[in-house]
Amino acid sequence: MRVTNGLISILVFVFHSANVEASCDKYFPYALGEVRTVASGTQFEQKIRQVQVEDVIELRVLNGTQFLNLGGNVETFEAVIAEPPETSSQVTLLQALTKLNQTSSPSSVNIKALIQFQPKSLSSSYLHVLQQFSQNLPLWVSGENAKTGPMSVIELQKTYGLDDVFRRIQAENILLQYDFYRIRSILHEAFANEEVDESQKVYLKRKYKTIKRTHMNSFTELFMNNLLHLVNNLKEMSGFQFLPDLQKVDESCTKQDLDEILKTMESECTILKIRAGVFLKSDCLSTLNQFLNEHSSKIKPLIYALPYDAVPIKDLATALNAIGQENVLLDLPNIFKQKINALSGFTALEESQENIQSDFTTENSAAYNLNLNLLNVLVMLVVKIAI
Repeated sequence: MRVTNGLISILVFVFHSANVEASCDKYFPYALGEVRTVASGTQFEQKIRQVQVEDVIELRVLNGTQFLNLGGNVETFEAVIAEPPETSSQVTLLQALTKLNQTSSPSSVNIKALIQFQPKSLSSSYLHVLQQFSQNLPLWVSGENAKTGPMSVIELQKTYGLDDVFRRIQAENILLQYDFYRIRSILHEAFANEEVDESQKVYLKRKYKTIKRTHMNSFTELFMNNLLHLVNNLKEMSGFQFLPDLQKVDESCTKQDLDEILKTMESECTILKIRAGVFLKSDCLSTLNQFLNEHSSKIKPLIYALPYDAVPIKDLATALNAIGQENVLLDLPNIFKQKINALSGFTALEESQENIQSDFTTENSAAYNLNLNLLNVLVMLVVKIAI
């Protein structure tokens, strides 16, 4: 009788282990995925067409206005797809989620969405909407952390790059909020596209003249002077770092950081955002690798960088290979991806759908064979005990 009970326990344990799928693996069964960011309503349809099965589409959302007609008249005021300094959009959050829900196949997870609210507290006003859509559509929301409804996005809070520079500018309180976000977007444009629209240059020149006249020798004036020089000389400044002496690049992560995050995790699968410059530090990489070995079923790292971040590309490529590219999501500027690909000599950051399907079939076949083998072993055990 004792042997029979033991055998039953073995049967339950083995079948449970073989059939239960890890939570994060359920949503990310394939190789390396990318984050496709939608920062305006005009980008929405195009980004949906670009999304692959392993990707996540990120919606930048703020409380603004929607243009409902060709005349551009403002008709409503609600959560829309946009980011500062913009305050209007052609697409609302509700419209975007409805479209994504229609695009997603009921038989498989084709679309996954990450919602980034600005400010984060805005999410609480739309929690009922998010809970409704999360029943059919995998959703992650910054600031949310619940066992049911939308899943959580947690960012490893580390100061990196120009973070302190922007804090100092805001602390001086010389720029209006609109001007601050517009100037930061110009810097983003300069590094992301390696060019800046002429209208932006005109705006920057006029704004700098005003600040120089009213706040000479302020930190904001120093920043504006350097930014104006950058945008006027982009073609001659390839590989240039903006304010390198003021960029903070020595931050790393610790086991304590990750343990604190683990304590707050309640979602089925949590996305952990880590700045690329922090992630590539050898001690952080080692800590994260060990952390994933123990908790990969609960957490999915998202490695991101801003176009103007001072990130050693070779070190980043090495770190991605060390952690396993299939273990992370990537949100990197195109210029970063191009440099990584140039180092490797091929498109290291993308897998063809054919390869993905092949891997998927192989994994499923292996799992099927594993279950058959386990069943054969168990049958042999039953026969032997019966004899």
